[in-house]
Amino acid sequence: MDSGILEGALNTLAGRFAALNWHYPRVRISDRNEPLLYWPGDPAEDIMICVLRGLNFTEVLHRHGFFFINYAYRGDYEALSGTADNLVTIRENECYIGQPYRGYALRTRSDSQSVVLGVLIQRELFFKEFLSTIAADNVLLHFFTDPERHKTAEGYMRLSFTNSHYVRELLEIMAVEYARGGESAQLSLKPLVSALLLQIARRHREQNAPGVEMGVAERLLAYIAIHPESASLKELGRVFALHPAYISTLLHRKTGQTFSALLTAQRLTRAKLLLKNSDMTAETIALMLGYAGKAAFYRAFRSHYGLTPGQWRSSNS
Repeated sequence: MDSGILEGALNTLAGRFAALNWHYPRVRISDRNEPLLYWPGDPAEDIMICVLRGLNFTEVLHRHGFFFINYAYRGDYEALSGTADNLVTIRENECYIGQPYRGYALRTRSDSQSVVLGVLIQRELFFKEFLSTIAADNVLLHFFTDPERHKTAEGYMRLSFTNSHYVRELLEIMAVEYARGGESAQLSLKPLVSALLLQIARRHREQNAPGVEMGVAERLLAYIAIHPESASLKELGRVFALHPAYISTLLHRKTGQTFSALLTAQRLTRAKLLLKNSDMTAETIALMLGYAGKAAFYRAFRSHYGLTPGQWRSSNS
């Protein structure tokens, strides 16, 4: 990429940073009032790219109503994570991924040369467009979608990229596209965010790999977990070059369940995550998960959980 174009984009976005809506109104969360950061930019945008450079920037410890990934593009930066006494340092080429709605506060100093590149994603878009990218990694999936029940030791992930050049290039392209603006910017950013999340999911698996190569059955199950909306025995046969009858027998031997039961379980697990953590209607979720219509989804959900999707959402919100 042309260095002049890149630096121009970074300068543009760094200049816009201070004008964004960095306000933290106190709202009722659980049993107390806490600062909450709403979407700081144009509400019509689904994705934002923020550049923080060379400023004394001290956030209050707050929760946030969107997904974000902060990358140490140049130098290091600090952040309060979860609580006011947990200060962590994010090194160059590391990214901080906070559990949604957990406490967070970014800190930089004007005497440092750090540049933080932030990718902000609206909740609705994340669930609609990007969930399948991380779905193969159960830990990562629950980390993003169900932080209350799936807690890590510190409530955040810090990933250091061995393929930092590729990740940096992705972020640079995103910065240039966003700085240019226009109607095409948001369309251009979506596949780039997908590519970034794919790298995050891959790096997370590498850092937590058990050291044993997945067998055929495990790869089949992983595919179903990623694509519950479209997986079928026919599709699996095409993707893995195996006979559908053999796949059905192999999965039953491995899990004790039929393919249909496995697929339904994956769809309904995804449905519960979406019902609890998004504002999507049950009808929208049904279509996302590959159901022919609302009625089929309602029947499957009620058969498994004894409640309609609406009743389950009300009791688990």
